[in-house]
Parts: sequence; C-alpha cells; structure tokens
Amino acid sequence: MTLTDIKNGIIRILRENTGVEDITGEDVSRTEGEALLHVQLVPLFFRTAAAGHWIDKSVLVDIAYMEKLVTSNAATYEMLEKLDGIFKPYFFICGRAFSPPAQMDITDDIGHYKMTLEFTDSVPFDEKYPLMENLKVNWRRQDGIT
Repeated sequence: MTLTDIKNGIIRILRENTGVEDITGEDVSRTEGEALLHVQLVPLFFRTAAAGHWIDKSVLVDIAYMEKLVTSNAATYEMLEKLDGIFKPYFFICGRAFSPPAQMDITDDIGHYKMTLEFTDSVPFDEKYPLMENLKVNWRRQDGIT
C-alpha cells in the first residue's frame, strides 16, 4: 500500500461521512472561505523484515480541520468528535482494516485529528532458480529386485 493509496482512502472516507465540501491532501493557503479538511501524511518508518520479503510501515495521518475565517471552539470540538466516530472502532483502506489510537489537539484555531497507521506489506520478488527442463526418475531398486 502506497502513501497515495492511504491519502486517497482517507479522503474517500471523509467525503462519504462528513458534510465538508473542501477536502484535500495537497498544500493549502487560504484566508477565507468555507470549512476545510486537510489530510497530511508523515512517513515515520519503512523497515525491512523477514529477510527482505516484508516491509513494516508506520505512517502518521494528520487531518486538520479549519473553519471559516472566524473560528468557533464548539464547532472544532464537534468536528474532532465526528472524525473520531468515523474512524472508530475501525475503518478500511485498500481492503485492510485499521483501528489505530487517535490523538486530538487544537493549535492556532485548527483542529488536528492524528492517528498512526502501522502495517506490513509484502515485497514482490522473483526467485531466480534455474528451471528443470527434463526430469528422470529411476523407480527400480538398485539391487535388481523389482
């Protein structure tokens, strides 16, 4: 699963379950307008496991909620609780179920809903062994008794 898969999956879940029209995973700079949800991913680690056949991954998902130009703590609290209800007890991305703990905070009138996704991906690989072209089996006993 790629970072883009995760971002698109989170945005899809938000579009299906919130009334917020402006949801993005791209850079944002704005001074006015309607409410906005911004999805930012921070890769924490990608570690090789099982002799290179698996990759353990950890990704921080930060969903920022920005209101109109004038913000309200009550509306921010409400959105953070709504996000927690959307992602609890579990949610699916690319056929995988996640149930991560979440952390919420408000910084500079922006509500942040953060969760860390930890999962393991397999690494596609081709084993390069010579293929057997002919197979010959001697099914008779070596001592001549059949």
